[in-house]
Amino acid sequence: MAWETLSAVAYGGKPSRSAASPRGWLLSTTELLPGLLSIIADFLTMPISTITFNNRSLTPTRLQQVIDYINTHLDQDLSLVQIAGVINISPTYFASLFKHATGISPRQYVIKQRVERAKLLLSKTDLMIADIALEVGFSSQSHLNQHFKRLTSMTPKQIRPSL
Repeated sequence: MAWETLSAVAYGGKPSRSAASPRGWLLSTTELLPGLLSIIADFLTMPISTITFNNRSLTPTRLQQVIDYINTHLDQDLSLVQIAGVINISPTYFASLFKHATGISPRQYVIKQRVERAKLLLSKTDLMIADIALEVGFSSQSHLNQHFKRLTSMTPKQIRPSL
């Protein structure tokens, strides 16, 4: 806030000129303190949504919306732009908020969810591994194997119960 505005807020009028301060305004503690306290009080009573960039934070509800969208569309090609669009924020800002909220990037979360769904399908169905890979959104069986092994230290074939 500019000194002129702060000074005017402090004592409700136009500040007087003085050569004593660097900007040409003389602001005594007794004149400034009530205005500063008023500004601080206004800030502290401001709704959280105003402070957090017009409610652009990743609240638990918004995070759940994103997670639900990901789980519903797991078999599709999910881009950061699409996922961020669910809650109408920029992809870069969303990625930052998501990582802060979950501890992993949106891309890693999607991959982890795909592997988890593949594990479920491997144990509950007799679909071929290549079909499961496509069913959960991987481009190929090789792609599934790569991420599956990295996350579980096992291959999909090792997870599948003996038939």
